[in-house]
Amino acid sequence: MTSRFALAAVTALAAVTVSGCSSSVGGAPVAVPATAAPSVTVAGADASAESPYVAVDVTPPQVGTDRVQYGRLPYPGVAIGQHQANGRTKDCTLGPRISAGSRVGFLTAGHCDRTPGGQVFTFADPGAQQPVLVGVLSDTDVTTAPSPDRDVAVLWTTAADPAATRIAGKYPIVGVMPTEQVRRLPAGTPICVDGAWAGVRCSDLISAGELIRYKRVTEDGDSGGPVFVVDRDGRATLIGIHRGVDEVATHVGEATILAPALTHLNATATTA
Repeated sequence: MTSRFALAAVTALAAVTVSGCSSSVGGAPVAVPATAAPSVTVAGADASAESPYVAVDVTPPQVGTDRVQYGRLPYPGVAIGQHQANGRTKDCTLGPRISAGSRVGFLTAGHCDRTPGGQVFTFADPGAQQPVLVGVLSDTDVTTAPSPDRDVAVLWTTAADPAATRIAGKYPIVGVMPTEQVRRLPAGTPICVDGAWAGVRCSDLISAGELIRYKRVTEDGDSGGPVFVVDRDGRATLIGIHRGVDEVATHVGEATILAPALTHLNATATTA
Protein backbone atom coordinates (compact mmCIF):
# COMPACT_ATOMS: atom_id res chain seq x y z
CA MET A 1 0.00 0.00 0.00
CA THR A 2 1.30 3.47 -0.82
CA SER A 3 1.41 5.55 2.36
CA ARG A 4 1.38 8.85 0.46
CA PHE A 5 -2.03 8.06 -1.01
CA ALA A 6 -3.48 7.42 2.43
CA LEU A 7 -1.77 10.40 4.08
CA ALA A 8 -2.87 12.77 1.33
CA ALA A 9 -6.42 11.56 1.78
CA VAL A 10 -6.41 12.19 5.52
CA THR A 11 -5.01 15.70 4.98
CA ALA A 12 -7.28 16.72 2.13
CA LEU A 13 -10.63 15.10 2.92
CA ALA A 14 -11.52 17.70 5.53
CA ALA A 15 -11.82 20.29 2.76
CA VAL A 16 -13.94 18.14 0.46
CA THR A 17 -17.73 18.28 0.18
CA VAL A 18 -19.99 15.56 -1.17
CA SER A 19 -20.86 17.80 -4.09
CA GLY A 20 -17.58 16.72 -5.65
CA CYS A 21 -19.40 13.65 -6.91
CA SER A 22 -22.75 15.14 -7.87
CA SER A 23 -21.15 17.65 -10.22
CA SER A 24 -19.54 14.92 -12.33
CA VAL A 25 -20.99 14.10 -15.69
CA GLY A 26 -22.36 10.62 -16.28
CA GLY A 27 -20.29 8.36 -18.48
CA ALA A 28 -22.11 6.71 -21.35
CA PRO A 29 -20.67 3.59 -23.01
CA VAL A 30 -18.29 4.52 -25.78
CA ALA A 31 -18.98 3.07 -29.22
CA VAL A 32 -15.91 1.39 -30.68
CA PRO A 33 -15.54 1.60 -34.47
CA ALA A 34 -14.79 -1.70 -36.16
CA THR A 35 -11.54 -0.26 -37.45
CA ALA A 36 -10.36 0.95 -34.06
CA ALA A 37 -8.81 -2.28 -32.73
CA PRO A 38 -5.56 -1.32 -30.96
CA SER A 39 -2.20 -2.83 -31.69
CA VAL A 40 -1.07 -5.61 -29.36
CA THR A 41 2.35 -6.16 -27.87
CA VAL A 42 2.93 -9.87 -27.31
CA ALA A 43 5.16 -10.64 -24.35
CA GLY A 44 7.21 -13.46 -25.81
CA ALA A 45 7.02 -16.68 -23.85
CA ASP A 46 3.80 -15.70 -22.08
CA ALA A 47 1.78 -16.12 -25.27
CA SER A 48 1.43 -19.57 -26.77
CA ALA A 49 1.13 -19.69 -30.54
CA GLU A 50 -1.97 -21.86 -30.07
CA SER A 51 -3.67 -19.55 -27.56
CA PRO A 52 -6.23 -17.00 -28.78
CA TYR A 53 -5.06 -14.71 -25.95
CA VAL A 54 -1.89 -12.67 -25.52
CA ALA A 55 -0.04 -10.87 -22.76
CA VAL A 56 -0.10 -7.11 -23.28
CA ASP A 57 2.22 -4.33 -22.26
CA VAL A 58 0.68 -0.88 -21.84
CA THR A 59 1.12 2.08 -19.49
CA PRO A 60 -2.24 3.45 -18.29
CA PRO A 61 -2.74 7.04 -19.45
CA GLN A 62 -3.38 8.55 -15.99
CA VAL A 63 -0.47 7.52 -13.75
CA GLY A 64 0.54 9.88 -10.97
CA THR A 65 3.88 10.78 -9.44
CA ASP A 66 3.71 7.72 -7.17
CA ARG A 67 2.87 5.41 -10.10
CA VAL A 68 -0.76 5.25 -8.98
CA GLN A 69 -3.68 5.53 -11.40
CA TYR A 70 -5.76 8.62 -10.66
CA GLY A 71 -8.76 10.48 -12.08
CA ARG A 72 -11.65 12.74 -11.14
CA LEU A 73 -14.14 10.36 -12.77
CA PRO A 74 -14.27 6.64 -11.95
CA TYR A 75 -12.94 4.05 -14.41
CA PRO A 76 -11.62 0.46 -14.18
CA GLY A 77 -8.15 0.50 -12.66
CA VAL A 78 -8.36 3.83 -10.84
CA ALA A 79 -7.22 3.98 -7.21
CA ILE A 80 -9.98 4.38 -4.64
CA GLY A 81 -9.81 4.96 -0.93
CA GLN A 82 -12.47 4.37 1.70
CA HIS A 83 -12.41 6.74 4.64
CA GLN A 84 -12.16 4.82 7.93
CA ALA A 85 -13.51 5.83 11.35
CA ASN A 86 -9.96 6.09 12.73
CA GLY A 87 -8.99 8.65 10.08
CA ARG A 88 -7.01 6.21 7.94
CA THR A 89 -8.01 4.86 4.53
CA LYS A 90 -8.52 1.46 2.96
CA ASP A 91 -6.88 1.62 -0.47
CA CYS A 92 -8.20 -0.50 -3.35
CA THR A 93 -8.81 -0.46 -7.10
CA LEU A 94 -12.04 0.06 -9.00
CA GLY A 95 -13.18 -2.77 -11.26
CA PRO A 96 -15.56 -3.09 -14.23
CA ARG A 97 -18.49 -0.78 -14.87
CA ILE A 98 -21.88 -2.48 -14.50
CA SER A 99 -25.60 -1.80 -14.78
CA ALA A 100 -28.57 -3.32 -12.96
CA GLY A 101 -31.93 -2.01 -14.08
CA SER A 102 -31.78 1.77 -13.86
CA ARG A 103 -28.68 1.75 -11.66
CA VAL A 104 -25.11 2.00 -12.92
CA GLY A 105 -21.84 1.74 -11.08
CA PHE A 106 -18.56 -0.13 -10.68
CA LEU A 107 -17.49 -3.32 -8.98
CA THR A 108 -14.61 -3.73 -6.58
CA ALA A 109 -13.58 -6.38 -4.07
CA GLY A 110 -15.95 -6.92 -1.16
CA HIS A 111 -13.17 -6.85 1.41
CA CYS A 112 -12.44 -3.27 0.32
CA ASP A 113 -15.64 -2.28 2.17
CA ARG A 114 -13.92 -2.34 5.54
CA THR A 115 -16.08 0.42 7.05
CA PRO A 116 -19.63 0.13 5.63
CA GLY A 117 -20.94 3.60 4.83
CA GLY A 118 -17.45 5.09 4.69
CA GLN A 119 -17.02 7.65 1.93
CA VAL A 120 -15.09 6.47 -1.13
CA PHE A 121 -12.89 8.87 -3.08
CA THR A 122 -10.58 9.04 -6.07
CA PHE A 123 -7.89 11.65 -6.70
CA ALA A 124 -8.23 14.22 -9.47
CA ASP A 125 -4.54 15.08 -9.69
CA PRO A 126 -1.28 13.16 -10.19
CA GLY A 127 0.08 14.36 -6.85
CA ALA A 128 -2.86 12.89 -4.86
CA GLN A 129 -3.79 16.24 -3.31
CA GLN A 130 -7.33 16.65 -4.69
CA PRO A 131 -9.68 13.91 -3.39
CA VAL A 132 -13.07 13.64 -5.06
CA LEU A 133 -15.85 11.88 -3.17
CA VAL A 134 -17.65 9.44 -5.46
CA GLY A 135 -20.06 7.64 -3.10
CA VAL A 136 -20.13 4.64 -0.77
CA LEU A 137 -19.81 0.90 -1.33
CA SER A 138 -22.88 -1.31 -1.03
CA ASP A 139 -24.17 -4.77 -1.95
CA THR A 140 -21.07 -6.15 -0.29
CA ASP A 141 -20.63 -9.92 -0.41
CA VAL A 142 -17.58 -11.64 1.06
CA THR A 143 -18.32 -15.34 1.30
CA THR A 144 -16.90 -18.75 0.46
CA ALA A 145 -20.28 -20.46 0.30
CA PRO A 146 -22.32 -21.22 -1.64
CA SER A 147 -19.94 -22.02 -4.47
CA PRO A 148 -18.44 -20.26 -6.35
CA ASP A 149 -16.49 -17.95 -4.09
CA ARG A 150 -17.55 -14.27 -4.08
CA ASP A 151 -15.71 -11.17 -2.93
CA VAL A 152 -17.53 -8.21 -4.43
CA ALA A 153 -18.98 -4.80 -3.60
CA VAL A 154 -20.56 -2.09 -5.76
CA LEU A 155 -19.98 1.63 -6.03
CA TRP A 156 -23.29 2.83 -7.47
CA THR A 157 -22.62 6.13 -9.25
CA THR A 158 -23.63 7.82 -12.47
CA ALA A 159 -20.20 9.44 -12.70
CA ALA A 160 -17.85 7.67 -15.10
CA ASP A 161 -14.87 8.50 -17.24
CA PRO A 162 -15.80 8.39 -20.97
CA ALA A 163 -13.16 5.65 -21.41
CA ALA A 164 -14.70 3.43 -18.69
CA THR A 165 -15.51 0.70 -21.23
CA ARG A 166 -11.83 0.24 -22.10
CA ILE A 167 -8.93 -1.17 -20.11
CA ALA A 168 -6.22 1.47 -19.66
CA GLY A 169 -8.05 3.60 -22.21
CA LYS A 170 -6.90 1.18 -24.92
CA TYR A 171 -8.42 -2.31 -24.91
CA PRO A 172 -12.20 -2.26 -25.53
CA ILE A 173 -14.22 -4.49 -23.20
CA VAL A 174 -16.28 -6.78 -25.41
CA GLY A 175 -17.91 -9.12 -22.89
CA VAL A 176 -17.74 -11.41 -19.86
CA MET A 177 -16.50 -14.99 -20.13
CA PRO A 178 -18.96 -17.61 -18.79
CA THR A 179 -17.85 -19.48 -15.69
CA GLU A 180 -17.39 -22.86 -17.33
CA GLN A 181 -15.32 -21.35 -20.11
CA VAL A 182 -13.09 -19.66 -17.52
CA ARG A 183 -12.58 -23.02 -15.83
CA ARG A 184 -11.59 -24.60 -19.14
CA LEU A 185 -8.80 -22.10 -19.80
CA PRO A 186 -5.53 -24.06 -20.02
CA ALA A 187 -2.68 -23.43 -17.59
CA GLY A 188 -0.30 -20.88 -19.05
CA THR A 189 -3.05 -18.71 -20.58
CA PRO A 190 -2.01 -15.05 -20.22
CA ILE A 191 -4.17 -13.54 -17.46
CA CYS A 192 -4.08 -9.75 -17.12
CA VAL A 193 -4.91 -7.50 -14.17
CA ASP A 194 -5.36 -3.73 -14.12
CA GLY A 195 -4.36 -2.67 -10.61
CA ALA A 196 -4.14 0.93 -9.46
CA TRP A 197 -0.63 0.38 -8.09
CA ALA A 198 0.82 -2.27 -10.43
CA GLY A 199 -0.82 -1.00 -13.62
CA VAL A 200 -1.70 -3.45 -16.39
CA ARG A 201 0.28 -6.64 -15.81
CA CYS A 202 -0.12 -10.13 -17.27
CA SER A 203 1.09 -13.53 -16.07
CA ASP A 204 0.45 -17.23 -16.64
CA LEU A 205 -2.74 -18.88 -15.42
CA ILE A 206 -2.03 -21.52 -12.78
CA SER A 207 -5.56 -22.90 -12.37
CA ALA A 208 -9.22 -21.88 -12.53
CA GLY A 209 -11.64 -23.55 -10.13
CA GLU A 210 -13.53 -21.77 -7.38
CA LEU A 211 -10.98 -18.99 -7.87
CA ILE A 212 -8.77 -17.92 -10.76
CA ARG A 213 -5.12 -18.37 -9.72
CA TYR A 214 -2.16 -16.86 -11.58
CA LYS A 215 1.44 -15.91 -10.98
CA ARG A 216 1.46 -12.80 -8.83
CA VAL A 217 2.07 -9.51 -10.66
CA THR A 218 0.08 -7.22 -8.36
CA GLU A 219 0.81 -4.96 -5.41
CA ASP A 220 -1.01 -4.03 -2.21
CA GLY A 221 -3.98 -1.86 -3.11
CA ASP A 222 -4.73 -3.65 -6.39
CA SER A 223 -7.68 -5.59 -4.91
CA GLY A 224 -10.87 -4.96 -6.87
CA GLY A 225 -9.17 -4.38 -10.21
CA PRO A 226 -10.51 -6.05 -13.37
CA VAL A 227 -9.03 -9.41 -14.41
CA PHE A 228 -9.27 -10.15 -18.11
CA VAL A 229 -7.85 -11.79 -21.21
CA VAL A 230 -6.91 -9.95 -24.41
CA ASP A 231 -7.36 -11.54 -27.84
CA ARG A 232 -5.05 -11.03 -30.81
CA ASP A 233 -7.23 -8.17 -32.07
CA GLY A 234 -6.70 -6.24 -28.84
CA ARG A 235 -10.16 -6.85 -27.36
CA ALA A 236 -10.56 -7.47 -23.63
CA THR A 237 -12.91 -10.11 -22.20
CA LEU A 238 -13.55 -9.80 -18.46
CA ILE A 239 -13.12 -12.95 -16.39
CA GLY A 240 -12.76 -11.83 -12.77
CA ILE A 241 -12.05 -9.33 -9.99
CA HIS A 242 -8.64 -9.37 -8.33
CA ARG A 243 -9.01 -10.30 -4.66
CA GLY A 244 -5.41 -10.48 -3.50
CA VAL A 245 -2.68 -13.00 -2.85
CA ASP A 246 -2.90 -16.63 -1.75
CA GLU A 247 -2.44 -16.71 2.04
CA VAL A 248 0.06 -19.58 1.81
CA ALA A 249 1.67 -19.20 -1.61
CA THR A 250 2.39 -15.47 -1.65
CA HIS A 251 3.70 -15.67 -5.21
CA VAL A 252 0.18 -16.56 -6.40
CA GLY A 253 -2.53 -14.01 -7.19
CA GLU A 254 -6.24 -14.83 -6.93
CA ALA A 255 -9.43 -13.50 -8.49
CA THR A 256 -13.15 -14.02 -7.97
CA ILE A 257 -14.82 -15.28 -11.16
CA LEU A 258 -16.90 -12.39 -12.50
CA ALA A 259 -19.87 -14.11 -14.16
CA PRO A 260 -21.48 -15.56 -10.98
CA ALA A 261 -20.87 -12.29 -9.13
CA LEU A 262 -22.87 -10.47 -11.83
CA THR A 263 -25.62 -13.07 -11.61
CA HIS A 264 -25.75 -12.62 -7.83
CA LEU A 265 -26.20 -8.87 -8.33
CA ASN A 266 -28.59 -9.31 -11.29
CA ALA A 267 -26.22 -7.02 -13.17
CA THR A 268 -24.39 -6.91 -16.49
CA ALA A 269 -20.98 -5.50 -17.36
CA THR A 270 -20.95 -2.41 -19.57
CA THR A 271 -19.14 -3.15 -22.83
CA ALA A 272 -17.67 -0.90 -25.49
